[in-house]
Amino acid sequence: MTFEADASRSVTSAPLLRATLVWSSAVAVLLAVIAGIVGFAVSGTDGMWSGLVGVVVATVFLGITGLSILISNRWFGDPLYVPI
Repeated sequence: MTFEADASRSVTSAPLLRATLVWSSAVAVLLAVIAGIVGFAVSGTDGMWSGLVGVVVATVFLGITGLSILISNRWFGDPLYVPI
């Protein structure tokens, strides 16, 4: 039994991943403000930078995950879809 991808079907995860990237960007800005304020209140400038770097690292990894899946979904239905 073989399973072949139907090229006429679209990937249903794309709208969800786009929404995730938009919402995570908005939440990252809010978290950056909160982390900066709390970090500054606790440990001055060093604490502020530490909080901001933590938010940036988390946002970058979330963005890499979503973007890589969205980019690979462009080849859905192609024989190279799975290796990509």
